Amino acid sequence: MVRVRALSRATGESTVLYLSMILPTVCTGFFSSSCQESSATAFVPPTIGEGDLFFQLDCGLTPEQHKIGNKWICDLLEILGPPSSPKEVIDDPVVAARILWLLLRTASPHYKVKPEYESLDNLRALAEHNKKFCQGLAAAYRFKGFTTLRAMAFWYEWEAPEHSL
Repeated sequence: MVRVRALSRATGESTVLYLSMILPTVCTGFFSSSCQESSATAFVPPTIGEGDLFFQLDCGLTPEQHKIGNKWICDLLEILGPPSSPKEVIDDPVVAARILWLLLRTASPHYKVKPEYESLDNLRALAEHNKKFCQGLAAAYRFKGFTTLRAMAFWYEWEAPEHSL
């Protein structure tokens, strides 16, 4: 985890954002179309339904921290260029996987991202298998707002609280 302190232009207040910026060391590169990772079992991507899109966790991030994470994703995509269009996000699973990989680097520090979502290959398979999800990702990319996607519960290892009757 990398801890970043940023100053809000609007309020002048300082905020902290945690970024897990561990670069994939086994991959042939962030922009390669394939990452060669050794895996004991093949990843079978889940089908993401509408219910998954609405089941979100309280990430514990402030709105300012979400804005900083969103800006970080957009800035890094621009730096690493060339910029993609929203249509490419839908049509090219490699582009979608890169955006998702960056999104998960700004994930909540309060929950652990599931290990299967740390791999570019697995994220590419997820994008190939879930075109409707990629449409939502394309909209987030277009409007530079990833807050909803970041809070989706299926990214994280977590346990539901026990309820007594």
